[in-house]
Amino acid sequence: MRAMSRASPSLLHRLVPALLVMSACTPLAHARAGAHGQVEAAARLWLAGEVARQGIAPLRLDLEVIEPVRPPGDCPQPWQVDALKGRVDRLQLVATCTASGEQARYVARTRVIARVVVAREDIAAGQPIDARLLTLAEQDIAGVDGVLADTAQAIGRSSRRPLRAGRLLRAQYLHAEIGVRRGQPVRIIGGAPGFQVSIAGTAMDDAGIGEATRVRNASTGRILTAVVSGEGTVSTATAR
Repeated sequence: MRAMSRASPSLLHRLVPALLVMSACTPLAHARAGAHGQVEAAARLWLAGEVARQGIAPLRLDLEVIEPVRPPGDCPQPWQVDALKGRVDRLQLVATCTASGEQARYVARTRVIARVVVAREDIAAGQPIDARLLTLAEQDIAGVDGVLADTAQAIGRSSRRPLRAGRLLRAQYLHAEIGVRRGQPVRIIGGAPGFQVSIAGTAMDDAGIGEATRVRNASTGRILTAVVSGEGTVSTATAR
């Protein structure tokens, strides 16, 4: 037996703990609702919390709870529903009757439909991204982290991997405009309130403007962490 339900964007809440114990006015109301209904409500709440964590306002949340082969019996008390770790698009849940100890395992198939940033055309790795390369499209983002809701979040950056037209842009694969490259000579700007020093160094990694990177102090040979402040320039609170 299968049941399909939809949750509206108004269900967005803060991320709830993995342990979800559903509550109602009376235990009798829970008993009448049955394990299936309580599992469905728990799964919907958990999914809404996961979406809220990403800061995405979905157009639609679809949820399909699959009944176990051997459905559980009645429980005189509210079922305790635990959401197990796993894929968000195929959530596993366990319902436990605390009165009898009976358990039932459920699977909830989910879809999260939202308007998110995708590539309008093919984008090469390292290619600077501008507005003409991007568009918003409805996508199923269940189980996908780092999606973007605004094209401004990607403009001026570049992708670490090639993107085909229609592919989602994900924050973890984007970086700012390259400011330094590995092995490049750089100026390390440091100091303290009231004075500033500039020393020579070498970049240990590729890094974009505004990103932290490792650089080697040419005078001491020590490696330190600094923030790329411009092309060939990094800044640190204390130059060593």
